[in-house]
Amino acid sequence: MRSAKRGPVSCTSVRRIIHVAMKATERLEQVLSLWLKRPPEKRTDNDVLSFYGWLEQNRPELLNRRHGDPYQQLKVDLRGHVQTRT
Repeated sequence: MRSAKRGPVSCTSVRRIIHVAMKATERLEQVLSLWLKRPPEKRTDNDVLSFYGWLEQNRPELLNRRHGDPYQQLKVDLRGHVQTRT
């Protein structure tokens, strides 16, 4: 098996990776902030779809469209922050 040899990583490449990671973190922070501003009774599994619709209309830049279905990605982003009904 041959190992792939890579040249040195440029400072520009490192800066770009850091910038993309920071943007992803900022996006997630904004999504969670908006979600958590909703009343607890409006943060259930059933409310994720309406929140997704609101984001599409008002803040489409916060939807992650790079990794498949943005609705499914939103559900991943909100994991641990969705209220369960009892």
